[in-house]
Amino acid sequence: MNTLNNIQSLILTDPDKATEAVSEFSKLMRIVLYEGNDPVIPLARELEYLRNYLSLMRLRYPDSVRIESAFPEECGQAVVPPLLLASFVENAFKHGISYNSESFVKVSVEHPGRRLVFRCSNSCHDKAEAERHGLGLDNVRKRLTLLYDASYALRTEEKDNAYEVFLEIPETPKKIPA
Repeated sequence: MNTLNNIQSLILTDPDKATEAVSEFSKLMRIVLYEGNDPVIPLARELEYLRNYLSLMRLRYPDSVRIESAFPEECGQAVVPPLLLASFVENAFKHGISYNSESFVKVSVEHPGRRLVFRCSNSCHDKAEAERHGLGLDNVRKRLTLLYDASYALRTEEKDNAYEVFLEIPETPKKIPA
């Protein structure tokens, strides 16, 4: 809903940006609608979603918000649960961006060998502790355990005014739900 509200504002202030935002938003929705219920999707599709999402955020936020990303060119046979990585990136924008302070979001994915390494970091601003630690992370851990047993590593850390997520998973889940 926030994205649609932002596009509505852009229609009045910058119609060219609004047109671009609608295009990026439609790409996001296509993946969510057609692949969101699949147990796994190719890593390349998840990265396509992230690229589109980041493009949309670049349109939404001013240049003072640094948005950086690094993704592999080749993904091989790697598959991931849909929107697994995207949930961390969406939270980085939700909790890490301030219009009053310098802000950043950095996202990277590496595919060394038969494992995937995901990193996401964002700026931290003065927010209530309860706002930072919801149920989302617990739900992600449960989802990872169901799919990967103990063969994954998920760490989060807050330091130096930054919140960091590190996730390492096999390139394919041990169990793929029917």
